[in-house]
Amino acid sequence: MTMIYETLNRDAFAGRLYAALENFKENREARLNLLSKEESVIVYSYGTRGADFAKQLRSAGIDCLIFDNAQNALSRAVADGFKTTSDPSLDLPLIVAAGQNQLSILSGLTRPAYSLAEGLYAFDLTNQCAKARLFSEAIPAAGAELYQIYRDLDPSCQQDFLNVLLFRVSLDVSWIASSRKSISQMWIPPAAVRTISSFCDVGAYDGDTLISMKAAFPDLKSALAVEPNPDLVAKIEAGSRSSELKCRVFIGAAWSHKTRLSSHVFQNGMMTIKEDVTGNIDADGLDNISSLEPFDYVKFDVEGSEAHALQGARSLLRSSRCIAIAGYHLPNDLLEVPNNVAVILGPKYETEWRRAFHHYSECFDDSIFYFYRTNQ
Repeated sequence: MTMIYETLNRDAFAGRLYAALENFKENREARLNLLSKEESVIVYSYGTRGADFAKQLRSAGIDCLIFDNAQNALSRAVADGFKTTSDPSLDLPLIVAAGQNQLSILSGLTRPAYSLAEGLYAFDLTNQCAKARLFSEAIPAAGAELYQIYRDLDPSCQQDFLNVLLFRVSLDVSWIASSRKSISQMWIPPAAVRTISSFCDVGAYDGDTLISMKAAFPDLKSALAVEPNPDLVAKIEAGSRSSELKCRVFIGAAWSHKTRLSSHVFQNGMMTIKEDVTGNIDADGLDNISSLEPFDYVKFDVEGSEAHALQGARSLLRSSRCIAIAGYHLPNDLLEVPNNVAVILGPKYETEWRRAFHHYSECFDDSIFYFYRTNQ
């Protein structure tokens, strides 16, 4: 069965963004202003997102009680110095700080509560590598340019992209709760990309994406992993061996040129890096790191340094068949990532490449752009 997708015209697209902004002003702005004046809150969930959120609140002088249905999560909270509660009905504001399943948690409560995005916004905290409020405020200002990105996406992805914009503007999590893909599918390329035999993982972390790519593409034989944290190299190598994947690891960061970097860790645990000749992180252009060995699939997840990493990978990207890039670390990534890729790929971008987009969480995080050749 062939699906028919409707592409909104420019005026209709702008109208949807305007309606989302009005929804925020009418339904959320006043109550978030009240929340911002609170000195104590209950944080529901102490997973990765909840822990980041609670630690930022503590640094801002806000007292947190942690509620979680899982005893191991409560034990982690206690180890991190937080008080816990088994009663989420206490007379304190309740903030559901889960990255997944927020809507089902919120809808199952018998009392008012706030989403993670609302909590970040109210207390003016950081999401990924920038103030969370900027992730919302950047959208209306760039509406005309974002329409061009929306229009150029595969029609099957346009609604997903628009839903992320509407969520960021309105902070209404229902926009993304129904359209997001499973987090287990994150970084899996569009179905049109049928085979991958080589993979370059920029920002490999502990090698989890290498393993999932091998599972999705059994013909995958070789990989290059780029990861600045030397403590994770053993996990990357172990995962590669268990997947029978020949993998070379570069301990350092992908950048626009050969240099050294230093890191800065935010209160939420995210790390950003900057050029610093006295820094302790080796960095080089990906074209140099790869020795211009071609890779079918190149993935970038480098905590806000995507623009620098792309600049040093021009030759590698132009010879690849598929590129995936995180579009959620900085407020303007939804606009700047595809624009940067268009410049790097040059005239062939319009004729030989298709653009896709998917979102994988119920918060600002985990929006991914995919660029893949039409002649797969």
